[in-house]
Amino acid sequence: MIATTPSTVGTPWLHHARLSAAPRQRLFCLAPAGAGASTYRSWSGLLPPDIDLCPIQLPGRESRFSEATIDDPGRLLAAMSTALAPLLHRPFALFGYSMGGLIAHAWALHLREQGLPQPEQLIIAACGSPDRPAGIDPDAVDTPTFIAYLQQLGGTPAAVFEDRELMDLMLPLLRSDFRLVRRLRECVCSPVLAQPITTLAAVDDLHAPPGALARWAQRTSGKFTGLTLPGGHFSMLQQPRAMIDHALAALSCAPKSAKLPSSRVVTQGHSQLTQVY
Repeated sequence: MIATTPSTVGTPWLHHARLSAAPRQRLFCLAPAGAGASTYRSWSGLLPPDIDLCPIQLPGRESRFSEATIDDPGRLLAAMSTALAPLLHRPFALFGYSMGGLIAHAWALHLREQGLPQPEQLIIAACGSPDRPAGIDPDAVDTPTFIAYLQQLGGTPAAVFEDRELMDLMLPLLRSDFRLVRRLRECVCSPVLAQPITTLAAVDDLHAPPGALARWAQRTSGKFTGLTLPGGHFSMLQQPRAMIDHALAALSCAPKSAKLPSSRVVTQGHSQLTQVY
């Protein structure tokens, strides 16, 4: 039996982690803008025992709220690599939601450039390919315009926007995260990865529509699989079981008992575009 315990690795870069001595694979998860490792807290009881859950906690949020955010991609990726390198000796994959998808992609490129261990797979949800322009420049708009954009994204209760004290705390973090997104998207000439990429798109997502995720096929020379699920930009976060089942299928380690939704698959070269019902 593989023992699974809360993370005690001694790094603030992991939070709500479930680690074991000899996992079959580790799944590093990156959250959307403004969010943190708690996004994936419920996944601990849903993953198989031999898959380590490794939610990455970026500075400036949740357990690291007192730390300064990092909106420079180079500094962020270097710090992540230094802190998490001891955990990369086991096979691992990257999962990123929205902003987290851009970070996962950039980190995979950084690991390759630095000669460090490579992920076996990238799974990207609710995030258009890197060549898609940023939805907003947080440094070019005033606060009301920025807040209006956040409200359009959905996923945040109206009461949060009505709480001025809370918004005063959150706005610097959100501006920093969207600045990071803009800078990651400015690197449109990044080389192509060799790892397979699987994307999860929401059919009613206006900010990262299925077509924008289909362009991830151009970011890998390996297999690309595009899946489309119901809902809007943040709706998939409310369906952790569905996301995990598709992630496990992508990793070729889905439990036999897992039943995925029926789907229609269209194959184009090495790419698959799938509509999930």
